[in-house]
Amino acid sequence: MPLTVSPWHNFPELQCFHLLKPYVQNQPYAFYIHRPGSLATGCCGSNCGLSSGCGFGGKLHWFKDQDDAFAKAIPRIYQVLLEPKSDGDLYWAGVSADLFVGKALFSAVGAYQWGEFRLYNDTASLRRAVSAFLADLSVEGNLSDWCSLGAFVFVAGGDDKPLRDDLNAFVSIMPFNPRAAIFFDPEFLGRDEDAEKLTFNGGFFSGVIAPGLTLNLVSASGLSLETTVATFFAHQALDDGSRWYGWEVDLGVSYDFARFYTLYFEAARFEHGDYYESLLNEKIDPATRFSIGLRASF
Repeated sequence: MPLTVSPWHNFPELQCFHLLKPYVQNQPYAFYIHRPGSLATGCCGSNCGLSSGCGFGGKLHWFKDQDDAFAKAIPRIYQVLLEPKSDGDLYWAGVSADLFVGKALFSAVGAYQWGEFRLYNDTASLRRAVSAFLADLSVEGNLSDWCSLGAFVFVAGGDDKPLRDDLNAFVSIMPFNPRAAIFFDPEFLGRDEDAEKLTFNGGFFSGVIAPGLTLNLVSASGLSLETTVATFFAHQALDDGSRWYGWEVDLGVSYDFARFYTLYFEAARFEHGDYYESLLNEKIDPATRFSIGLRASF
């Protein structure tokens, strides 16, 4: 089993919600550790080959809070202690699988999280256990040589009694979730403005259930278009029953004008639902996001 010591941010797969998907290629086992022990991860898996059209794998992660990561991840509106600090340990275990059926690719990721953390200041201390789950299911098929259509549902466990009991909201190491550009942005709505390492995969303590559709178009000239439409519901509703976060549409256009260079344009719009109106007691304007640039890969 090869051993590598390196900062965790050198492994972008650990920051994604697919942190439990090993993508093993010609290396059946791998283990990484970041000293002085804040993050360690091990993985194993197998690619069955194109002839059988399947792949599977599993991962185990451990994170030790040494610099108040838990305290910084909790939104200010849910803080129960004044200027808290934190320590504790988090563990993730998960499995993933991919299966080709005809021209369709079925993918699944499942994860369970457990551990314990402590919030404290000079006058009080609060200890909570963690128990949460995450799942991502998708299917994508080619309609032609230039068009593919897909569907997905992403679920991250939530908590209807934040910090009043064990924590059941799934958290990760600054996850990057490509399912939606705005809703899954950790800085969206300022909900994680103090977070540095840990943040909630479902956006809030309430978790999320997010079904969506994708459409990809690719031309022989190097022009491609990607579209995603998704809607979002809280896994755990608010006290008044509000559950709908809203809906989002994302659009991406790119053009490969040279061997290693790509021009791209991305746009997204998010319409808020009744969850935010109930939580913040006000109607919120739609959120939009635009980006344009040049991507180089060597």
